[in-house]
Amino acid sequence: ALKPLSKSFKKVIKKHQLEINKIAIIGDQLLTDVLGGNKMKIKTILVNPISKKESPFTFFNRRIEKRIMKKLETKKLFVKGRYYE
Repeated sequence: ALKPLSKSFKKVIKKHQLEINKIAIIGDQLLTDVLGGNKMKIKTILVNPISKKESPFTFFNRRIEKRIMKKLETKKLFVKGRYYE
């Protein structure tokens, strides 16, 4: 899907005639799903991954995401298990 690029999001939104303020992106990756949704101003929901198998690209992203999450938690900008509006 080439996330976080906006092209794929726009294609789906147009194809299904969706309104951005009425949809949400649910994903398990901060650097693809959440970043892409946020760039499009779509509500995003970060969930825990369900698969144990990952591609090398996903494995690499998860290592970067862990560092980002740690910084956000240190600054109290993100707490696991908390819902944000």
